[in-house]
Amino acid sequence: MLHKTLRKNSDPEYYNKEIKRLKSKARKGSNRRKLELHCTEKLKQLSKQLIAAKKKAEEEFLKPILSKQDKCWSDFYKYV
Repeated sequence: MLHKTLRKNSDPEYYNKEIKRLKSKARKGSNRRKLELHCTEKLKQLSKQLIAAKKKAEEEFLKPILSKQDKCWSDFYKYV
């Protein structure tokens, strides 16, 4: 009998559809790179796009939390 293993989603809550799509492309590119050598440049470009998108999404997520003057630190520490 087969059992499906459940695991927690390790992605932060601010990851949007674009980041998940870029993660998938980068993962596929990494697997392809093992088989084909000419895919390394495309993988580097995808990785840079992914890092930039993650940083932008995190900043947009934290900006409203930190803009609150009275409750900002309690919300921020919940995030951390």
